[in-house]
Amino acid sequence: MGKYLAVWLGLLVCGCDEPDPPDMPTDADNDGAPAEIDCDDANSLAYPGAVETCNEVDDDCDGLVDEDAGEIWYADADGDGFGGYENTYSCDEPSGYVADGGDCDDWNADISPDATENCNGIDDDCNHLIDDSAADAPSWFPDVDGDGLGYELGEVVECDPPSGFVDNSDDCDDGE
Repeated sequence: MGKYLAVWLGLLVCGCDEPDPPDMPTDADNDGAPAEIDCDDANSLAYPGAVETCNEVDDDCDGLVDEDAGEIWYADADGDGFGGYENTYSCDEPSGYVADGGDCDDWNADISPDATENCNGIDDDCNHLIDDSAADAPSWFPDVDGDGLGYELGEVVECDPPSGFVDNSDDCDDGE
């Protein structure tokens, strides 16, 4: 106890005060970012490194508002509800844009991922296959004996006739 009293008396005699605490950076919004680097020290959700959100505020203090926030929107030139390859990021749907992409011919409203495939030599449904599972594909029947009459067993449904097939099932004794 005597040792501490001596130190205290020594400080009192010297007229020395306790040292001032070091200056601490100001952080008014308590977000962990000092005011010197915080772009909005009144908003605890805005600080360097914060995630940018759609709120018309520069959340991450990079000088840009709502960049890389929002959703991808696809330009829909033909108005079929599907966009082509041109896209943009935005918090709100821009005019002329839609949420669904994948339109392989955005200048033709009859061609889109929702379209029905038809026998026309075009990929109507944007699945990278031409005339596959076409709704208007006719039935073809095998003509084993080559008499122009097909047999009902072995029917195939395709846009173009396979070799050895005909468009009728009128043969009752094909190959016999």
